[in-house]
Amino acid sequence: MTALPTFEAPRLRLPRATFVSDLHLDIDRDTPRLHAFCEWLTRRPAEEPVFLLGDIFEFWIGDDWTHPVMESLVAACAAARARGVSFHFLTGNRDFLVGETFAARAGWAMLPDPVAVEIAGRAFVLTHGDLLCTDDHAYQAWRAQARQPAAQAAFLAQPLPARIAFAQRSREQSRAYQGALESPIDVNEGEVRRWLETYPSAVLLHGHTHRCAVHRYSIADEQRERWVLPEWHDTARWLEIVPEGATWHGVTPARVEHR
Repeated sequence: MTALPTFEAPRLRLPRATFVSDLHLDIDRDTPRLHAFCEWLTRRPAEEPVFLLGDIFEFWIGDDWTHPVMESLVAACAAARARGVSFHFLTGNRDFLVGETFAARAGWAMLPDPVAVEIAGRAFVLTHGDLLCTDDHAYQAWRAQARQPAAQAAFLAQPLPARIAFAQRSREQSRAYQGALESPIDVNEGEVRRWLETYPSAVLLHGHTHRCAVHRYSIADEQRERWVLPEWHDTARWLEIVPEGATWHGVTPARVEHR
């Protein structure tokens, strides 16, 4: 069982913020989803913080790889930043190799996973969500190995063609693995409760599972919630939190009560 970090104070305190995850952008080809995201960025209000909670990219093979598609995204982020939009990025299982070099180019401030923040006076713990899926033993074993600095350095030291070929094989294997499952693996509810017990009074907010929902729990006689962000298709789907409350755009989350 992985030990969870403790937070003495929120990393950020903001009056409002928008959250997206699981865009799964292909960075090697132009797609409607990329255009939808770039268009969405043009409509972000000035001075709005945007949180990107992982799997923004379908895969990532290193910050040293450039492509016209990637450059169009960097340009769209630069235009949004010129209006005062800020970006906060937390890596996912698909794009965990995004590093400080690309983040600096895109203007994304990198966050650890998990991280505590306060939005509109309410406490949140942000995570991509894959750490909650502890029933997927094969993935968790791979994750523990792939996140080792030595393993990452060895991969990034390979020539670009080898890394591209590996990413393509991994995508095919992932699709085959997911297709063989009777149903997609979801979070482990015992693990969720452990997180909620570790972080009292905070909402647990994540993506990864593509099961947009608001889950309610009773933890130590306290009513708690877990919010799950939607994945994107070719249209925008996001969560906005302001002092007046939370609004889901492009999707209606399921409401699930856990006793």
